Amino acid sequence: MSDFTDNLVAQAMHEYEKFENGKGRETDDPFCQYVGNYWSVGLKNSHIDGRTTYQDSKGKSYRPAWSSAFISYVVRCAGATESQFLFSEGHIHYVVDAIRDAAAHNTTVAYLGRDPRVYVPKVGDLINAGRGSAADVTYATVLQAYGPEAAPKGNFMPSHSDIVVEVDPQKGKLVTIGGNVAVDTVGRKVWQLDQAGRLAKGATLISVLECML
Repeated sequence: MSDFTDNLVAQAMHEYEKFENGKGRETDDPFCQYVGNYWSVGLKNSHIDGRTTYQDSKGKSYRPAWSSAFISYVVRCAGATESQFLFSEGHIHYVVDAIRDAAAHNTTVAYLGRDPRVYVPKVGDLINAGRGSAADVTYATVLQAYGPEAAPKGNFMPSHSDIVVEVDPQKGKLVTIGGNVAVDTVGRKVWQLDQAGRLAKGATLISVLECML
């Protein structure tokens, strides 16, 4: 693996361990400060931490989702620059950017968006899936749904990305680490692979971002 990939995996695992292997909650100490660090370092926003709350248009309180801040933090700490990765509060913006870069054969970026139905993921990649109102968005439909605007000006769609930290094709599994998962923690997921090494649920995903650094 490259230095970037080594750094990426090491940083993701370090954050997982800091959250007591998925047991820490975003609103508790010291985890709320860790969330604040993801925002301040990853996205240059020093006004949010794990206890920050806002109110929606109906007056209902909510805490801002920080899964993309987590990805931005880990990718930035691993060594990616602003010219190589679109650090964003919304996953969908850097995902669409990476898919467009792949179509343009751009070789100067950190990630290229691949079709999860055919691509074989490796350590250092990002797996992205739609959620909520975008749960049915896939690789085949995401660009049309996003629209022609340059990222991050396109249509926002809720989604989530995790970092691939381990791949075991013999056992047909891979492992990811992501932020703001399960009980609002840094958590671990196990994904099933088919016999060709592709993600078994690839047809339901938006993209797998291939690590290029």
